[in-house]
Amino acid sequence: MRGNRSGGRRNGREGIKVVFNGSCENLEEIGRKWRALDLDTEAEECRARAWADDVRDTDLEVRIISSAEHCACTTIERKACGRVAESKVPGDDDSHMREQLEGVGIGCGDFVQYHEEFNRLATDPDIELLGFSDGSLSGDYTNGGYGWLVAVKHANGKLKVLAGGGGAAIASHATNVLLNTTRMEALGLAAGMSYARNWAGKVKWYIDNKGLL
Repeated sequence: MRGNRSGGRRNGREGIKVVFNGSCENLEEIGRKWRALDLDTEAEECRARAWADDVRDTDLEVRIISSAEHCACTTIERKACGRVAESKVPGDDDSHMREQLEGVGIGCGDFVQYHEEFNRLATDPDIELLGFSDGSLSGDYTNGGYGWLVAVKHANGKLKVLAGGGGAAIASHATNVLLNTTRMEALGLAAGMSYARNWAGKVKWYIDNKGLL
């Protein structure tokens, strides 16, 4: 490769580098001193220094040579790092994941959750549980939300809501999440059914998206 005075300059992190024709870099200025890079012999290094410091009006032929150590990446200091990956097989503790999904109390305002009554009624196989869930999506498909509630019907026909919750999902340029209304509806259904998973009696769930079926 051959370079001459017409080569441009560009700023580097540690100083100014001279860029020869053909985009070849072989000199850098560190502490106001020129240092020759990747030169084969001491004589060639002296020629490069003289060209950089004084001459610069004649052509300079430079051969860029990488050592075997450099090609083998042994000149770079490495530090061992790693992370232990743990599987989430059935039987592992999934309480934290369920807690995030269910979002008990989120979006419910001042509503008082009847956890103790729910747990007591859940053991009776003759009591039917009614579940309701829904989901929504913003117009730009980047923000979604879902909600759910569970209730029982008294003998007089009135409903008593026992628990409720909700959550949200975000699809930004920094994530690989794709949102649609069906997904948000499914999250609401999954959250509510997760909360009611131990109900011993019949469960009837109401949704308004047939895509979940």
